[in-house]
Amino acid sequence: MVQALRKEAPKYSTLFLATDEDREGEAIAWHTAHLLKRDPNEIKRVVFHEITSSAVRQAFKSPRTLDPNLVNAQQARRILDRIVGYTLSPILGKRLKKGLSAGRVQSAAMRILVNREKEIQAFTSEKYFLIQAQLAPANQPGTGFSAVLSGKDGKNFPKPGIKERTEAEAI
Repeated sequence: MVQALRKEAPKYSTLFLATDEDREGEAIAWHTAHLLKRDPNEIKRVVFHEITSSAVRQAFKSPRTLDPNLVNAQQARRILDRIVGYTLSPILGKRLKKGLSAGRVQSAAMRILVNREKEIQAFTSEKYFLIQAQLAPANQPGTGFSAVLSGKDGKNFPKPGIKERTEAEAI
């Protein structure tokens, strides 16, 4: 395929590349420009989010140039993935469990999940009481609402609520 593209590309003064609009798509377009021995600044990028005649036509009406920031972001992500994943995964596989892997995003997400699970395991339920009332004007039936008492004498109750039944009943 690369040979066919290299053969055809010189016949055209302008090349349009329609890869995804994310950093991966931008990097694919950039690499394609280099494979075709074209200056990436001369390549036109078209982006559409649906494969319809109108969307494709609209994309070709407003092409843009390659975004080097997206290309650089993809390169940085790729390098970080390799530094983290390629370095840690073999160690985890040998020392802990075969098939265990680590990654730039995966490891951070796993840490968040583990910390949250520890919070859940450490949780102890507390019994508390809320004072709730249904309120409505006597002369306007059906216009009522539910209210929860949140404090007394200008002071809020402690969270999550009143801890003693006798105190709640006294109010």
